[in-house]
Amino acid sequence: MLYRRASKRLVTLDKGARRTYLQPGQVNGNFATWIKWKPGERSKVYRRNLATGKTTRISTSRNFDWAPSVSEGGAVFFGRTGSRCGLNTRLMRWRNGSTAVLARFRRGIDIWHSNVFTNSRGKVTVLHNRTDCNDGDRGDLWRIVDPSTKTLSVRVEGTLGGTVTSRPRGISCEDDCVQDFEPRTRVTLRAEPSSPASTFEGWSMASCEGTGPCTVRMTKNRTVTARFSP
Repeated sequence: MLYRRASKRLVTLDKGARRTYLQPGQVNGNFATWIKWKPGERSKVYRRNLATGKTTRISTSRNFDWAPSVSEGGAVFFGRTGSRCGLNTRLMRWRNGSTAVLARFRRGIDIWHSNVFTNSRGKVTVLHNRTDCNDGDRGDLWRIVDPSTKTLSVRVEGTLGGTVTSRPRGISCEDDCVQDFEPRTRVTLRAEPSSPASTFEGWSMASCEGTGPCTVRMTKNRTVTARFSP
């Protein structure tokens, strides 16, 4: 279940038949994650887009997957292991149908929980709890930064200048500024002159015409210049 504080309503995300188990993961932005399994079966990770209502099964392997978390952009992070605790354990990332390994643990070490947050620079960071299978009371908290994020650099040119802001948030500057975004994120930039004596002339991106908003897709690191003149 998901409780919406604004409307004070409970929403059913998933349900199962008799002897089906559900365990919640993380809710972040418009996304929620959880795992689902039956006794004797392998657990699977699911993600719900709360804005569209679409549910996606992330796990398609024959492994055991659990401890799911999710970023604001919808990337899912989870633990994956073999049939026993600490057997070939990995920290996985799923994004847009593609799965990658972020970390591998030595034999006997497993992951119990994970949580994702985005720092002020836009870096996606995963906090995960590692436990020693031979000592269930012993655990440590670890952090890993997702290396796949792409960097957007914005430069402001002109004597009087202006301000450039972005949506999703992150860029807000009257000078040079840098922000990281998840891959393939569409970032819309808007430029405003700093005073009536300043005029916005346009962007350096060939795909952004005129003085209106400029939208870039973060498939790689990008640099955009906003030009102002008196």
